[in-house]
Amino acid sequence: ADGEAVADALRRLAEAEPPADGPPAPPGHVATGEDLPPPDETATERGSLVVVWGAPGAPGRTTVAVNLAAELGDPARPVLLIDADTHAASVAQFLAVLDEAPGVLAAARLADQGGLDRTGLARLAPEVQAGLRLLTGLPRGDRWPELGDRALADVLDVAVRLAPYTVVDVAAPL
Repeated sequence: ADGEAVADALRRLAEAEPPADGPPAPPGHVATGEDLPPPDETATERGSLVVVWGAPGAPGRTTVAVNLAAELGDPARPVLLIDADTHAASVAQFLAVLDEAPGVLAAARLADQGGLDRTGLARLAPEVQAGLRLLTGLPRGDRWPELGDRALADVLDVAVRLAPYTVVDVAAPL
C-alpha cells in the first residue's frame, strides 16, 4: 500500500454506513483484548476516526497526532493511535516504545487471512498509557507494498469498533 492506497482506504471507511444491527458496546467499556466478547459477538458501534495530515513540508503532524490521542485517551474512553505514515513512521520512537515488529503490518496480515477482530487488534496494539493504545507503523517506507490495500481498510474498520476514537498519523503526500 502506498500513500494513495492509504488515502483510498480512509475514504472508503469514512463513506461506509455504520451497521444498524446489534447491540452497542456498554458505556465505559475498556477493550483490553482479554475481556472482549468472542468475534461473533463483537460490538457494532463505531467510534470516530480522526486522520492527521498536512501538506508536504508542514512540520508537526506526528506531534499533533500523538498529543491529540493522548488528550482524548481516557481509561473509560480509550483511543487507538495508528501510525500509517508511509514515508517515515515515527510514533513508536516519539513515545519511546520498543517495537519488535510493526503492529500495522501484523494487523494487515491478519486481515488478509480473514482473522482480524477486535480482540486480535487489541493484542497487537499495546496500551502505552492509560487509555491509549498504539498500533506501530512500518519503520521504512519501502515496506508499505507488503500491505494489501483491502487489508489496511479492514484494519481501520476493526479499529473504529475497538475504541471510541481512532487517530491515524499519515504521510504528507496523500
